[in-house]
Amino acid sequence: MKKLIIASLIGVGLYASTNVELMYSALKFNYKEYSGSGVMDEEKSKFNDLKGINLLISQDINKFKLTFNVEYNKGSTKYTDFTWDGTPLQLTENNAYLYNARFIGGYLLGMDETRLGYGKVYLDGGLGYRFWNRGKSNYAGDYDEKYKWKYWLIGININENFNKFNFDLNFYYHKAIQPKMNADLYGGTDFKLGTTKGYRIEIPIRYNLAKNYGIMFKYIYDYWKINQSETVTKDGVSMYEPDSKTKNQYMDIGLFYKF
Repeated sequence: MKKLIIASLIGVGLYASTNVELMYSALKFNYKEYSGSGVMDEEKSKFNDLKGINLLISQDINKFKLTFNVEYNKGSTKYTDFTWDGTPLQLTENNAYLYNARFIGGYLLGMDETRLGYGKVYLDGGLGYRFWNRGKSNYAGDYDEKYKWKYWLIGININENFNKFNFDLNFYYHKAIQPKMNADLYGGTDFKLGTTKGYRIEIPIRYNLAKNYGIMFKYIYDYWKINQSETVTKDGVSMYEPDSKTKNQYMDIGLFYKF
């Protein structure tokens, strides 16, 4: 039995490889809240206003791929709204940050080899955690808001390898589990958000400088739709979080290493 276990472990090791990616990340933020079909307020940034890192570690074991990915971006956003009397209001929200972590398991559905390279298709599924701190301006009426939720995801990973180039097209559908928003109002108020779901598209492009390492670029489009929250009443005041949509884009550049 011991010999069988040892032989199995050696066999797995022969077909296992690990990939590490470390990238500088620039986030273009785009968040809007709606009343019916009209926009109530919005929060945006340019690329590089929210700087950060993107770390990904993946391991291939026979037909399976395990991936851990964490993203962190911090900086400022521009908030546009109206005061109670209809006067346009524009603020800079400082110390805003977005944290996103995912654990993904993939199964190889098929592989196609050609003279130029090879292609692989994986079916992926996993769990994640997302936390967004909207930041705060110097405006007297401004207050902190924090959005957080766990989520599950399912999707397809298509990988193509041509000589020194490697391309991916990843598409994921994701849906939040018990999403919440906390506002620094009346000593702290929690809102249970409505159905929160969306999708994510990733396009990594890698160039091998040597057999085990190289440079890479990654474009990401991350979409979430949040439905209106439950109404909360505090000190005789009824409040709710309206419908919203987030359409974020990332431009990441860095290095990868395989061993």
